[in-house]
Amino acid sequence: MAMVITYDEGGPVNTIIGTWTSTSGGNAVADTKKISGELIKAITIPDSVDVPTDSYDLRLFNADDGDINLLADCDQKLGDRSDTNTEEVYFIEKDHDGAPLAKPTHPVVNGLIELNIRLAGDTKKGVCEIYWKPLRA
Repeated sequence: MAMVITYDEGGPVNTIIGTWTSTSGGNAVADTKKISGELIKAITIPDSVDVPTDSYDLRLFNADDGDINLLADCDQKLGDRSDTNTEEVYFIEKDHDGAPLAKPTHPVVNGLIELNIRLAGDTKKGVCEIYWKPLRA
């Protein structure tokens, strides 16, 4: 199946909106356009009719190299999403000891982002919203 990406842009915080329907294997993947900014938070919204499998995952990767998890150094991850509840996760980077930084620091991206839904079940639906702040020159 597919994921359709739309954008809400122009303000101090922008949003990437991925509306997805999973394949028979439970996956949905799409790349964003080039993003240059700080990733702030994600909201996952499961469909109320074609309900995804409980504990499905949303992952964010560098689209140029799908092995680079953009949230690897963050305090919170996007695994184990609820099948019934809208959930919100803020991305706060950790220090070298694994503790959240005292001053919130968000991961910086400059390129395409791969939005990757997995383990959602056969032809299930949902929406993921990624909030980001553009970097200013």
